[in-house]
Amino acid sequence: MNERTMRALVKEGPGREGLVLKTVPVPACGPDEVLIRVVYAGVCGTDLHIYHDEYTVFTPVTIGHEFSGVVEQVGEGVTNVVPGDRVVSLTCSVHCGTCDFCRQGLYMLCPNKRGLGSGYDGAFAEYMKSPADLVLKIPEGLGMEEAALSEPLASVVRAVTENMTVKAGDRVYVSGVGMMGQLTAQLCTASGADVTIAGIRGDEERLKLARALCAAHTVDASAADLEEQTLAITEGDMYDVVFECCGAPKSMETCIALCRRRGQYCQIGLYGDAVSVPLDKALMKELQITTSFSATHSSWKRMFRLIRQGIFTLSPYVGSVFALEQWEEAFRLAASSKEYKVLFRLSKE
Repeated sequence: MNERTMRALVKEGPGREGLVLKTVPVPACGPDEVLIRVVYAGVCGTDLHIYHDEYTVFTPVTIGHEFSGVVEQVGEGVTNVVPGDRVVSLTCSVHCGTCDFCRQGLYMLCPNKRGLGSGYDGAFAEYMKSPADLVLKIPEGLGMEEAALSEPLASVVRAVTENMTVKAGDRVYVSGVGMMGQLTAQLCTASGADVTIAGIRGDEERLKLARALCAAHTVDASAADLEEQTLAITEGDMYDVVFECCGAPKSMETCIALCRRRGQYCQIGLYGDAVSVPLDKALMKELQITTSFSATHSSWKRMFRLIRQGIFTLSPYVGSVFALEQWEEAFRLAASSKEYKVLFRLSKE
């Protein structure tokens, strides 16, 4: 019997030359597993960090963890989905299930975790498999392109609704007008907060979209009078809650400076390298510092409820769509920040 094969983008070793498009076997679907035909997969900042050896991976591994797909086959014992279902999945593909973190549903913190696209073959391939208990059906009415954005959106939902306390009337500062920043601003605005979103010079079009969708105020974070603008917006009180969504050291410093005494600071952006943190300034303000990494099962379920309620507008963030063979061009465009989310199309819907 001829073995089925597929195309996959595989990290085989160090350096940029260690990322290779190759032909590999279609994964076998075992008990309690689901074989998924990938339709769309998004290029994430983490994928770029993997490309540049700035993120831990277990090679060889097919990268990619943001996707939408269709169930191709289910293994023995699988009852939550059937072939033909449109699905996404959580990204903590391997976890022990017995540690304190797993027992709390915090699979991303399991000491034995291997994530989709870094320690477990991911979505930059025509097919992928997933443990069935991590697979979720895509709600009716949500397109497959938009569904491919659901992993970062679930992470935003966890940051804002599970790890932070954002109250109606809070003054919120979101640093970053990329997709993560704008989705954070959308959710904070829906929570009743007065939201300011910050970009830098050259972000005029993104700031324009943010004003239309998710923010009462927009500012240039590189402006010399940023503190004066902040005092005017907050009526002299600074911001109650700040979200750092850029993963840029200067952005982090600005967020700490603009947060009020005893305010809340949340780190969402990933730096990819060691950074210097002005903790003395944070300490003397008694800031509540929180970090938020990935999402739980409850975050995904809450996200889909919010989508059904019409809280999020996702279509403006869908960017160019490439074939997997064009991965180098897609990575260059994603790294340029000229578009919100660059996608691969791996198969027909």
